[in-house]
Amino acid sequence: MHPSLFTKLRLLGLVVCLNLAGCIGLEQTVELNPDLSGRAKVDLSMTNPIGGMLAAMTGDVLKEAPPEARAELDKLTESELARTFAKKVLQDARGVEAWEKVEFHSTPDHKVTFSGVAYFRDLNEFSVTAQAEESGPGNFSGLLRGERTADGKLRIGMPPAPAAPKRKGTPVPAAELAKAVAAMKEQWATMGGMAAMLMKDAHSLHRVRVGGEIETAQSWQRTSGDQAELKLEMSAVITSFSTLMEDEEFLRKTLSENGVDEQGMPVIDESVVNRLMFGTKGNPELLIKPGAPLFDYQAEVTRAQKEQTPELQKLIKEAAEGAEDSPFPF
Repeated sequence: MHPSLFTKLRLLGLVVCLNLAGCIGLEQTVELNPDLSGRAKVDLSMTNPIGGMLAAMTGDVLKEAPPEARAELDKLTESELARTFAKKVLQDARGVEAWEKVEFHSTPDHKVTFSGVAYFRDLNEFSVTAQAEESGPGNFSGLLRGERTADGKLRIGMPPAPAAPKRKGTPVPAAELAKAVAAMKEQWATMGGMAAMLMKDAHSLHRVRVGGEIETAQSWQRTSGDQAELKLEMSAVITSFSTLMEDEEFLRKTLSENGVDEQGMPVIDESVVNRLMFGTKGNPELLIKPGAPLFDYQAEVTRAQKEQTPELQKLIKEAAEGAEDSPFPF
């Protein structure tokens, strides 16, 4: 797949894969004060192929065991995987000053889920889960960032791709276009099928409520004067991209003008990728006229920290220490 699209997927919350363990669905509801402090209700679900494989393995080993014994082992195994998943979320979080209402579960169809409320002092330092590694929160899917405009308003949006020189590939000569287009279609016929299979359950839903009034919304759907949401389904993105890769006129124009990159894939304009995913040329964005805070941030952080259960405190401590207490790390 075109690397630019991969970058967008990573930045915009379409899907995260934890060490190839499975694809994630993300729902994030942010309550944001005018000073960029806030809290986020985070819900994650991961299709976990490890659970299915383990079930099959233990089924063979314990096929002579009583049904209740097999059921108990399955329950313990899935429970441990869910706990490891939750710890991974806490471990990779950035900019979080307090967690509350944290829950994690496994399901009979081998999914693990995480739910929790994260308090952050600065939206620009906040991220949760998998991709906040060496390069920092900028790699996290689902990232939101905020900035003040010259007239004192607040612009909230998805950040653009990391700064880099404008990508320009090697143009394909006119005499070779037909062959290159045919090769591109054949390559995507294989890659597209794999992508659709691996990412069929990946999705993201972002809801934002702001301390103020939303004046304009690009790509976001405004649901009230101070609330908006942005919804993306990975399966729909793959379908749209497949349509592009079947468009011979588009491929000919792209290959002749932008060329191909080092992987042999077409260099697609950022505006085309944005329109493909969001329906507009630019990144999703909200322009807000600031108002009163939604809540007292410091008071809520203090309360949340005070009310943490011993179980949650233990999980947070293990995550901070990088403790490995599971034989099934992601």
